[in-house]
Amino acid sequence: MQLADMLGFMELIWHKANQGSLTKSDVLFFGKKRKIHKDYIKFLETKKF
Repeated sequence: MQLADMLGFMELIWHKANQGSLTKSDVLFFGKKRKIHKDYIKFLETKKF
């Protein structure tokens, strides 16, 4: 259940990054769009089946 929540949340953050609507707290925690893709999204895309 927690994994599903995390995956959904990361999809939301990625969507916000693509729309250019990241909040200051999002940027402080995750970093900018490039860092989010490199550290989180790229990893998650390799694990999808």
